[in-house]
Amino acid sequence: MTKEELIFSVKGVIEGQAPTQDGLKFVHPQEIEFEVAKAYEAAVIQFFGTPEMSEAYDLDYFSKTYTETMKETSAKELYLTLPANPIAVAGGLGIRMIKPKDSSVVMARISEAEFTNLRHLEAFCCSPTPFCYVDISGKRIVLQANRPEYSLMTDMTVKLIPKFNEFEDTDDINSPGGDYSITQMVLQLMGLRPTDNTNDDGR
Repeated sequence: MTKEELIFSVKGVIEGQAPTQDGLKFVHPQEIEFEVAKAYEAAVIQFFGTPEMSEAYDLDYFSKTYTETMKETSAKELYLTLPANPIAVAGGLGIRMIKPKDSSVVMARISEAEFTNLRHLEAFCCSPTPFCYVDISGKRIVLQANRPEYSLMTDMTVKLIPKFNEFEDTDDINSPGGDYSITQMVLQLMGLRPTDNTNDDGR
């Protein structure tokens, strides 16, 4: 389902649980979107933190793919502008993949400290894989072109799990468990229970 459809479905549940018509006056779309965003991001973090879920499903279902152009600082440092703010998943897994566009070479992610300590070592310079680290504060992905050909890279593919407000209304909001699964997770974290027209008093 799209972002717009997810918000609409949650709004429908809230409206269905409003006891009176007056209660509907408090169903403000902006407030609903804000609460859905919080619940969605919490659901993704919860999903990643559950081993049986993260091992059973392809976590890239939550991601969005961007194409960014390589840039260079005055100090000849290569970098990409972070295309969107990723969800703060443990271990930095909110950023799924960084690679040259139309290439099978995926960059190895390392920490900024490792990047600084290793960049002058022979083993680092001769590695067949380029390295990078993510500078969230500076909103950059910094690249080490440790082989001459990597300095010629231009367009890069960045796949990450963006925060909810980074999605366009028409973007698909995917979940390994399908549309119903992501709606259920969001509603539960918002403290809402979906209802239907069946009589479930005996349950």
